[in-house]
Amino acid sequence: MVSKVIFALSLMGLHVGVFAAERVALVIGNSQYQALNRLPNPKNDANAIASKLTALGFKLMNARGGLGSRAVLNVKEDNFLTLIEQFSQQAKSADIAMLYYAGHGMQFGAESYLLPVDVGSNNIKLIERHAIGLESVLKALDGKAKLTVAVFDACREIPELEQAIGEATRGSGLTKADYRGLQRVKSKGRSRIVAFSGAAGQLVADGTGRNSPYTTELLKHLGKSGLTVNEVFDTVSYEFGLKHQGQHPEVLSSGVKQRTYYFVKEYQKPKVNPDTHYELAVEQQAVVSKPPPVVKAPVPEMPRYPFTINTTPAHARVRVLNIKPKYRAGMLLAAGTYKIEVTAAGYAKVVGNAELTAKSRAFSVDLKRLEKPKAVYQAPKKTNTRRYQPQGDGTVKDTQTGLQWMRCELGKTWQNNDCVGKAKEYTWQEALNKAKAHYFAGYSDWRVPTIQELNGIVYCSNGKVRQFKKGSYWSVKSEGGYGCKSDSKGSFQKPTINTQAFPTFPSSGWGFWSSSPFANIGVYAWAVYFSNGDDSSNSRTFLNHVRLVR
Repeated sequence: MVSKVIFALSLMGLHVGVFAAERVALVIGNSQYQALNRLPNPKNDANAIASKLTALGFKLMNARGGLGSRAVLNVKEDNFLTLIEQFSQQAKSADIAMLYYAGHGMQFGAESYLLPVDVGSNNIKLIERHAIGLESVLKALDGKAKLTVAVFDACREIPELEQAIGEATRGSGLTKADYRGLQRVKSKGRSRIVAFSGAAGQLVADGTGRNSPYTTELLKHLGKSGLTVNEVFDTVSYEFGLKHQGQHPEVLSSGVKQRTYYFVKEYQKPKVNPDTHYELAVEQQAVVSKPPPVVKAPVPEMPRYPFTINTTPAHARVRVLNIKPKYRAGMLLAAGTYKIEVTAAGYAKVVGNAELTAKSRAFSVDLKRLEKPKAVYQAPKKTNTRRYQPQGDGTVKDTQTGLQWMRCELGKTWQNNDCVGKAKEYTWQEALNKAKAHYFAGYSDWRVPTIQELNGIVYCSNGKVRQFKKGSYWSVKSEGGYGCKSDSKGSFQKPTINTQAFPTFPSSGWGFWSSSPFANIGVYAWAVYFSNGDDSSNSRTFLNHVRLVR
């Protein structure tokens, strides 16, 4: 009986203690934001990941810098910086140092940031100043452990920042797309794996279940034996793509030694000392002497690797010509040579071979734009001009919709076939009240236009047709940009409106109120920005210009 107990303890010691002192992790979940929308899942995600990593032998750094088994939740700015500094010290000489972050994140132009829970929501420049630079986090950890793993399940939608983003984009040459998602990592770390729950510049789902869709998939694969750390994240990315549309997780691996790092190695039965475990051997003698059944050895499967083609422009179409399955980023294929074709409107087609190996899994293809005359600002075409019929009283009739529009914004007056004076700005409710009391050109039934009507007078001189989400007013990114921006059709006139029908425009602040409230947030309403032809939701206390219709 004693030998049985000794055997059980020796087995447990071997299985649990292999990595106990060699792997550390910092798991952060930011849910309780003070000025931004609160996220239910990051707390759940962080706790679930912490529990899984603890079971796999990781020591987790707590909020005081010590090692334990819990995640760190709702981190403020000053604590965030301290945590990263302390974790970089804990990571020294570890086999694996893993950072997991769930919460809000966003980009500011070309840089990516993680948002602490005490970040504000009123001014983009202040938010950028108090956010935590993702590149600086990676650089602090680079080279400390034998393998560094960083996982970012971030970039949920942040409605509270729409107003601040709208202010930041005015006259800056930036669009809302320059603040969405996280950018690709620029630095090249040594022995490092960085996993993102979404592609560059992409918003990700918080999900309706207990955990986010990405973390749900990650939890399924973290404990699988025999998969290297690279293979775990590649598998998560691939399996996620089979179940979810529109969100594309990315994995960036740099300088990682092959077949070396595992979350769980394949289990190997320990050798038993016959002298120490004599009783056990005698007890099993009858079983051992019985000839074992003949079992055919399984035919080893040919290893498969994730195959990804990164393209510029990002919307280019990729085809793999020598296989039947349709190409999907991260699809698992056997090592070999694959003939690829990459095409995009306005670019020269590229056809070539990609050699997939254990080390070479991702390939980049940059398409060259076809030579054509440089696009310039274009005046509205005559056909577009005829759409609006001047009524001789400071108004135009839209022959397509039957609507009658004021040619000047509120604050200006119609004199000598021109708009004179300075346009005024109003809160949303002020705009509605002003319209009710307004009398002009012999009419008293003027009103603030709906978002559909206001979007209807946006004019893209480059010929782009803007796209919107089905059943929604949200504009969607098409042809490489929002509003009138297009990679293939070139530049466009500003303001994005027929300037013959509407001859003048404010010198700044090209946002105009609609009468349509924003359904998702009761204190927001829809507006259109004629600087780029895009629409957005603004806080109703924000100041915008007004053009009335009847």
